[in-house]
Amino acid sequence: MPLSTAHVATARPERYVKQLISHMGHRATAELTGPGRGDDRLDCVMLPVRDGVTLARKR
Repeated sequence: MPLSTAHVATARPERYVKQLISHMGHRATAELTGPGRGDDRLDCVMLPVRDGVTLARKR
């Protein structure tokens, strides 16, 4: 169950998730885990939605 969530408005959510994962991958373990979905070892899930990206902290 997520402890906190955030929504970032963007016109191209899947591309934004890919860019975030690429950027974070240089500092921590991060990977694309599905179409436009990203996971990192910092316990955050990034999900593309119609009008942006929802970020949810897993723990």
